[in-house]
Amino acid sequence: MPADSSDEPVRIPISGELDLHTFQPRDVPDLLGSYLAECVRTGRNEVRIIHGKGTGTLRETVHALLRRSPLVASFRLGDEHSGGWGATWAVLGKPRSSRRPSGPPAVHNCGIVSGGRSCEKAGMSTTLLYALIMTAAQIVFNLVLYFLGFEGEKIASLQTMTWIGILIPIICLTLGLRATRDSSPDRSLSFGRGVGVGTLMSLYSGIMVGIYRIIHLKYVNPSLIDYQMDLIKQKWVAAHMSDAQMESAEKITRMFMGPAVQCILTIVFSVIFGVILSLIIAAIVKRDPPPAVPQPA
Repeated sequence: MPADSSDEPVRIPISGELDLHTFQPRDVPDLLGSYLAECVRTGRNEVRIIHGKGTGTLRETVHALLRRSPLVASFRLGDEHSGGWGATWAVLGKPRSSRRPSGPPAVHNCGIVSGGRSCEKAGMSTTLLYALIMTAAQIVFNLVLYFLGFEGEKIASLQTMTWIGILIPIICLTLGLRATRDSSPDRSLSFGRGVGVGTLMSLYSGIMVGIYRIIHLKYVNPSLIDYQMDLIKQKWVAAHMSDAQMESAEKITRMFMGPAVQCILTIVFSVIFGVILSLIIAAIVKRDPPPAVPQPA
């Protein structure tokens, strides 16, 4: 009910936007429940609830009600164009059972979770998504180098071309950390979480690229090691190494160039390089949560 009204019911247009500023806090639970039910009945799939910024008390009340509502599939804070953290968007779905498993509920960008599930699953899905994107980009880049001959007759230029591939993790980690930040309910990202997410992305991608490295060396381009050895031998000859020295060095070098060792080295390098990049990128894209603004006395 409005703050200055009598006990007469107030008709509110079902426009998909509910402004709570003119209502008493005690009226919010019944008001919000009735409004969501009418939105579902009239076929509206999304509702914007304006609760203001203030101390955050009303926002938390609204979020608690949305968590318990069987009509709500998910909800999120508004962006800079739709009220920021002074408004919440609720996505409505089919009514579900109001019976909820034990455990504190939480909210994330994919919707409502409760009990044994946690809001980290949203961040985890983003992490895996960008790890897959980074893996796919690196595999495509390797195949492009192969088909263009940089793993064959143009092997001397391979190292130069490989430096271009460093742009792939830089771009993917930047986009991944920004997506993680923007999917957070308050659109924030701490430096520590950014480093952790970036490291996980690099680890997952490193494992997948390492496995592909085995496939590439065994089935796609098994001659790559021979081309690399020919190039290395030229440098040994220029360094006036003896035949015995080159023979001994070749055995060790081929061992490190083998598919299994290359897989392990790929994972280790991906994690180390990923940590370094994450430290830099997280410092750039981090964002503090919005501060609580005290209401005037």
